[in-house]
Amino acid sequence: MKNGTLPLAALFALLFAAWLYARYWLRLDLWLAARFAGAPVPLAALRALRARRIRPEKALFPYIVARKAGLALDFAQMPAHLLAGGDPMRVVNALILARERGVALNFDACAARDLAGEDPCQWVERQTNAV
Repeated sequence: MKNGTLPLAALFALLFAAWLYARYWLRLDLWLAARFAGAPVPLAALRALRARRIRPEKALFPYIVARKAGLALDFAQMPAHLLAGGDPMRVVNALILARERGVALNFDACAARDLAGEDPCQWVERQTNAV
């Protein structure tokens, strides 16, 4: 074995470990997808999700959909709602539906309905059908 083989193998092992860390722990692919979708999220926020044992896509996809729909939501609301036991995607879909139908609804009120076990989208539909 030549002298340069061992450091080269160690370098490749280190690069491979860094790639695995970025791909599977940080979910760099989700970070890039959010960035290109116009919903930038700091990498520290993704690390914090992992530390709280939250799957990053469960918080990031609703945030991307909300930003694409033009809703001014904060990313911190998504993991907070997940930790409370709610489904952020249902809340975002209800907010989009409420805006389309002209119903005044904010994230906190919609999240409270979701946490109470009520489907927020059905609530919005009931409000528009009652008028």
